[in-house]
Amino acid sequence: MQYYGHGVEKNVENALKYLHQAANRQHREAQFTLGMLYFQGKGITQYRCRDKIAWTLVPQNNAIAFSYLKPSADAGNADAQWMLGTLFNHGNGVPLNLQKATELFTASMHGGNARGTFHLGTFFMPQGFVSTMGIGTMHEYGRHVARDFTRAAALYASAATQDVPEAAFYLGLMYMDGRGVEKHYDLAMINFKKASDLGFASAKYYIGLLYVSGTTIVDYHQALNWFEQAALSNDPAISKKAFKAAKQLKTLLEQVDQHQKDVYAQYVK
Repeated sequence: MQYYGHGVEKNVENALKYLHQAANRQHREAQFTLGMLYFQGKGITQYRCRDKIAWTLVPQNNAIAFSYLKPSADAGNADAQWMLGTLFNHGNGVPLNLQKATELFTASMHGGNARGTFHLGTFFMPQGFVSTMGIGTMHEYGRHVARDFTRAAALYASAATQDVPEAAFYLGLMYMDGRGVEKHYDLAMINFKKASDLGFASAKYYIGLLYVSGTTIVDYHQALNWFEQAALSNDPAISKKAFKAAKQLKTLLEQVDQHQKDVYAQYVK
C-alpha cells in the first residue's frame, strides 16, 4: 500500500523496507515482488528543486532477482515460477537452461499463471529466434519440446482468455497464417484488436496489414490510422517498421487523391 500510495502516503523506501522484512521471513509473495523489482530495475525518481535527479532504490540486477525468485518459486508461487522461467529461458543472471524453463513454465501454468501458459506455446521456436514469451511459443517453434502448432494455438487461446496481450497477438498470427488452426482472417483481426486494446503495439501494425491486404475488407484509410498508432507507440519492436508503412501508404493515398482531382478537372472543362 505504501509502494503505490493506496490509502496511505506513498513511500517507496519504507515499502521496500517492509518487503525485505517479509521476504527474509520467507513470505513467498514478498520474495516474488522483490525478484520482479530487481529484474525490472524498478525504484523511484526523486526531484530536487528544478533539477531532476533520477536514481533507483532497486537497481536492475538479475542475480539478486534470482535469489528472491528461487525460494518463492520453490514454495509454489506460480508468478515466481513464470518469472524464474524467463531467466532460464534467456540466460539472464543464470546459465541458459531450456529444460528448467520448460519445467517452471509448466508448473506456473498449472498454478494458474496465464503468462506461463503463453510461454509454453513459444518454446517451439526456429533456431536463432529470440522470444520474450513462454510455453505456448515453445510448442510453436519446437524449442526444447516437439513442435506442435495445435498445442501452441491452444495454449495461446487459453492465455488470451486471461488477457495476456502477447498470447492474443500470437494467436492472431496463427489464424492469419493457418498454423495450428484453420486460416481465418476475421478471427485474426479479433485477436489482433484484443491485443491492441491490451496495449500490444505490434498488433496495431498487423491490423493495418489486414486492412491493406483486403483479407477482411480493403480500407486504406483505416490501415493508415492503425499504422500511425503503431508508429506512435514508441515500441522499438514495431515503431520504425510502422512509421515506414504509414509514410508509404500516406504518399500513395495523396497520389490517388491528386489523380482523382486531375481526372475530375478534365471532365469539368
